[in-house]
Amino acid sequence: MNKDDKLWVEFADEVIPPKISDSELILLESVFKKALARLDCTPKETDRFFKLEKDIPSLDLNLLLQALSRSALYAVRSESGALRISARNSFMHFLAMLKLQFRIERFLSIPTPAHSEPEESRIRSMALGICMQVLYLRLPRHSPKELSRWLMKPEIAPPLAQRTVRQLLGIQNIRNTLSFAWNGFFGTENGAPATRTLGQEEALPIPAKHEWEGLPVSPGQLESSYVLDPTSIPGECTVLIFSNARPETVRFFPYAQAVLYIRGGVLSHACCVARERKIPCITGLGREFLATLQQIRPARLRVDAEQGTVSLISPART
Repeated sequence: MNKDDKLWVEFADEVIPPKISDSELILLESVFKKALARLDCTPKETDRFFKLEKDIPSLDLNLLLQALSRSALYAVRSESGALRISARNSFMHFLAMLKLQFRIERFLSIPTPAHSEPEESRIRSMALGICMQVLYLRLPRHSPKELSRWLMKPEIAPPLAQRTVRQLLGIQNIRNTLSFAWNGFFGTENGAPATRTLGQEEALPIPAKHEWEGLPVSPGQLESSYVLDPTSIPGECTVLIFSNARPETVRFFPYAQAVLYIRGGVLSHACCVARERKIPCITGLGREFLATLQQIRPARLRVDAEQGTVSLISPART
């Protein structure tokens, strides 16, 4: 693959519904281009950053890198599927990264207005999301679990990475205050109850060992009953399990001993709120975890949110 090839990656920003329509894709493209312009990266009118694959938006990562770096940077995917950022030569890479980081820092130095029109807030929210992706490039090589632990305890991150980790947390906190601007933009309300998020997963063999590992978000250890995808306030405080770490799940937090997500980034709105409120939380537990819970009678879970592990206690088949 060379720098001119398209490289499509799933666009999983939390402000975007898991599935959108063609008309909603046009809205997303418009906001994204305006956000790039705020970062002094005005794209061409003919550029198309997104496409739909089974109603799920995908982003052309190479086109984004070209817009951000004046075509100096591009991404390649290894045989293992890992992504790597490259340039024509090491000096170009260094210079492009230096200029890009300068533009990002300049944008981040501009205070977020206390009151803005929804459109302006959406553009700034998206621009901040792009900034976060650029800041990831600053971090030393790390696994997803290492990043999770750094976000949980920034002081344990490598010394040169601690400032960036704290920046990422600060930016997401700002984005949380702007989430209102997306209400109704894609035809759904971010503040609506988190219903119909857990679809019936494909039936999978129930494993003999009922233990799963995800990404730790906020520490804590407990044993408790659980509720899959609550649509109303639970009768008792328990472990709540959702499909996606969406902002609307936060309304259930006062009734949760712990919150578990099948999918979702450690810097999503919901995960940041769980971390801030010190609610034990794990994300990225995967479809096998959900499929197993849907095939057994309710049991109790043992949650170790510091290690990111969940185990089922004395499960019973349906």
